Amino acid sequence: MEQRRRTDNLNGIFSLWLEWMVTSTSILAVMLSPLIFRPIWTPLVAVVLEVALYRAIRMGREVRKARCLLPFFITTRILFWSAVVMLVVLVSHNMLHPDRIVSLGINRDIPFIPVLIVAPIAAGVCLWMLKRGSSFPFCVDCKLRFDTPAERGFLGMLFSQEGTSQIRVLLAGALLLSISSWAYYIVKYVNSNLNSADRYFFFGIPAALWVIAALYMSLRYLGIYRYYDQDLEGSQQRKGTSSKARYLIIHDNKLLIRLPEADSCSDSYIDLNRTKADTPAEIVLPYRRDLPLHEAVRYLEGTLPAIEGARVRFLYSNSEWNADCNLFHFIVAIDNSAMAEALTAAMPDAMWVSLHQFNEMLMAAQIDPLLASEIHRIYTASMAFKTYDPRGKRLYPIKHYRPTFRLGDVIDYKVDFNDRHWLYVARCNQDVPLWRLRSFWRRHINGLSY
Repeated sequence: MEQRRRTDNLNGIFSLWLEWMVTSTSILAVMLSPLIFRPIWTPLVAVVLEVALYRAIRMGREVRKARCLLPFFITTRILFWSAVVMLVVLVSHNMLHPDRIVSLGINRDIPFIPVLIVAPIAAGVCLWMLKRGSSFPFCVDCKLRFDTPAERGFLGMLFSQEGTSQIRVLLAGALLLSISSWAYYIVKYVNSNLNSADRYFFFGIPAALWVIAALYMSLRYLGIYRYYDQDLEGSQQRKGTSSKARYLIIHDNKLLIRLPEADSCSDSYIDLNRTKADTPAEIVLPYRRDLPLHEAVRYLEGTLPAIEGARVRFLYSNSEWNADCNLFHFIVAIDNSAMAEALTAAMPDAMWVSLHQFNEMLMAAQIDPLLASEIHRIYTASMAFKTYDPRGKRLYPIKHYRPTFRLGDVIDYKVDFNDRHWLYVARCNQDVPLWRLRSFWRRHINGLSY
């Protein structure tokens, strides 16, 4: 198991480097294609590469391994819109009268220079993605399928970080190429032929920039792997072959959380994972594929004797995508006020918070990301289950109807929180415009079946 964990993490880091090489090389290939083919074939090169990358995305979704495919997706959009603009230029040139072509100084042999089109489009697409941030549809879909980065451990957080970092590097290169190529085109270029200076600015600089970026990314991911592979003291991501049981303790529609002050630091290091409020009931176990409810209850009562006799329900697990530690999530309902008081008396750093207080702490970045993910999943699946049927049709003839949600009732809801389909229903349902088309596209174009 330990060797599998190391192998999965190594493959995950290598996949990030490989995706950068594939995506950047695809964009460079379109820019340099006039050196090999006639410019009229450049849009076809872009379309072929786009289809290949889109196919890679489909295959990546079918393989039961979590990988960040965001660079592939962004590159497909860059290639698609670049091909569209090139085709528009070619068609518009063919529609012009020969005399008009001469008067405009258009060179039929050089209808366009790819870098002048691809670089600005790449910059625009990257800016579009970065502006959307975590709400970018492709990233939201990734979270629906593979859980949040906090629930996926080392690889999840690495993918979340590096997917965005690669887009930033691509944006920087696209802006640099856009400025340099268009400045030269406006000031120096003569549309008669390509001299040595033209080739340097339109083809040489993109190739040199690709080499620099490739070296930078290679050194970056080599450094990340070497850093990860060290046994650093205090690293909470190096639990090895372990499992973790987490319990959300509920009483009177309030959630029990532990404040970070008591555990935030020690004599030797600062525990960054204990600087935010989290559930007080978290148990680390030797690795196991499943955790039956009766065993989970036994572990909980052994850790918190004051909670003996409370109702416990299994919620969901994160055991498929986390190479470091699989997670089992449970909810604990306390109906006895005396038991609730005994818990807070045994844990002076714990407190009961309402959903309103929880949201305020969340907005202030005081909640642990893992706890925030748990509450978000519970709320999202519960509201979808209470509002829509499994196909996304309304249960009530009221558009945008929102039922009430009580945290204390979650343990009695007849919804399977381990079923990701309810998370999708929350995003694509009868209250969403074109929801049938979106559903068709998801199943038959994107190939998603969760």
